[in-house]
Amino acid sequence: MEMAQLVDKNLLPTSENTSLESSVENGESQMSLPPLPREEPQLQQKNNEIHPSKLAEDIAMVHINETGSFQQLNGSNATGFCRIFSDFADKTSLNGVQFIKASSSLPVKVIWSLLLSAAIGAMIFHLYSMFTNYFAYTKHSQIDLSFSKLPFPAVTVCNVNIMRASQKDKAGQALRDLINAINPQQMMQKAKDWKPTMDNSSGGDARRMDNFLDNFSMNMSFTNDRMEAQNTYFTETCEDCWEKESTSSSSNTVEYSFRELFNRENETTRDILGHQVQDMIQQCSFAGRKCMLTNFSRLHSTSYGNCYVIEYNKFISRKSGPDGGLELTLFLETDEYIPGITNGRGIQVVIHQPGTVPFPKDEGIAVAAGSQTFIGLRVVKVTRLGEPYSPCTSTDNFVTKYSKTYTRNTCQKICQEMSVRDKCHCYDESELELYDVIENPTGLKPCRNMTQLMCVSKVVFQYDGTDSSCECNNPCSETVYAKSIASRQWPSPSYADLLIQAICQEKQNSTCSVLKNKDNLNKLEDFIKLNIYFEDLNYEELSEQADYTNTQLLSDIGGTIGLWIGLSVLSLFELVNLVTELIAYLFCIKLGNH
Repeated sequence: MEMAQLVDKNLLPTSENTSLESSVENGESQMSLPPLPREEPQLQQKNNEIHPSKLAEDIAMVHINETGSFQQLNGSNATGFCRIFSDFADKTSLNGVQFIKASSSLPVKVIWSLLLSAAIGAMIFHLYSMFTNYFAYTKHSQIDLSFSKLPFPAVTVCNVNIMRASQKDKAGQALRDLINAINPQQMMQKAKDWKPTMDNSSGGDARRMDNFLDNFSMNMSFTNDRMEAQNTYFTETCEDCWEKESTSSSSNTVEYSFRELFNRENETTRDILGHQVQDMIQQCSFAGRKCMLTNFSRLHSTSYGNCYVIEYNKFISRKSGPDGGLELTLFLETDEYIPGITNGRGIQVVIHQPGTVPFPKDEGIAVAAGSQTFIGLRVVKVTRLGEPYSPCTSTDNFVTKYSKTYTRNTCQKICQEMSVRDKCHCYDESELELYDVIENPTGLKPCRNMTQLMCVSKVVFQYDGTDSSCECNNPCSETVYAKSIASRQWPSPSYADLLIQAICQEKQNSTCSVLKNKDNLNKLEDFIKLNIYFEDLNYEELSEQADYTNTQLLSDIGGTIGLWIGLSVLSLFELVNLVTELIAYLFCIKLGNH
């Protein structure tokens, strides 16, 4: 007897009964079922005893398709999305899903559904917080202490006197006129004739409104167009600037005018006018062994004329203290100082990383004449992470382009000079230190007329180091020298006589007689002794470290997902498999294959 006979024909519509009988009788059933024993009387008796609920359950397990054939349904044979999700619920390791499917109680299903939804929500919030912290790219500094022999830094020394008085006849006429105009005898007479402006408006004692150094008059043939351009720029364009409220000091005007005229001299003349290395360096030794002239190179400084850089890659400190460092004995030639321009005695010292460009006025240490100065160094090596944690610049491209080690100060000054050249179509003469780094293009003239100097003033005062065309960030790695300075009076009068006698062996008799006839105080102020050394061969390595690393992020993601919904890395592939099956099913439907 066929399986169709299990269904009471009275329970089906007439048309369906007819179709079913016809299909069974004609052997057209699409479902191959095993034959049943032909015990019709007994089966008919059992069918009469079937409970209505059992019969309804049997009917629910039968599906009659559009052609009249039928299929038996259960959880494992359900088709479409229901089957895919049912299989996933049976096999997944996602916590809570199996309880939702297996439970026969609706309240239990609702509770487990709510718990699973809450866990997923908490997981999403937790993951959001983690990714927010990660993409903030916070960092911290880590300090490590190391010990080794240390390469010695480059040292630049400059006499504070920019030009030798004995060589002024080689200078241009305008520069000579300015030197003559600030002769101390003439300035002394001006000071005697000067009358201060007094203010009696308060009703009490009169107050002095000005002073001599800010307001003395000068009869100069040279007009400082650069300062005039700067004053005009601030007057016309700057509403809330100190420079607009106040006027230039007379002493500063003289200094700037002298510097402007000196920088207009050609390079060869500037070299001759400045102090010479063979006169300035009386003794030099490193680690107790004498230096050679090849260890020195000239640097042209806007403020100090000829400066000299002591740098050699074989200068390695193997012990700390003065005995393992650099020792210099310098002769200042104070008789060559320009009266009214150089009003102090001493040198300017810059200690900088080898290969970098020094800027003595901005970065230098002032050392007084007649002293022995000890400069102890401690090395700090700085390493920065760079993007996205903090912007920094690699030095490789800079070295390739300029043959100098990158510093932020050098980059900013080069960028400013390049902006002047692009916008003003001339080059600025006020940054002599850059001439050793960037060459003046052929045909480009210095900025000297009022229009050009107005353009220079605009570029210089508007430039703040954040020009989008320049990326002057801190270097990704650099060496910084922390300094401690101490000094004492030096030399003694007898040692000064010895130094003078040594100098007299090279100088002319007139120069020698001047030196010997000085009193003890002036003799001492002709010399400086400089000791530069490492206080300790221990050095600090200061490096930036990410607060939240990629490894920690992955670990936290795994921990968060495992905590809230119990998934592991392999469990994630269960979701991948589910999505793959759904896509495959949709693709089959699109092709018409049911």
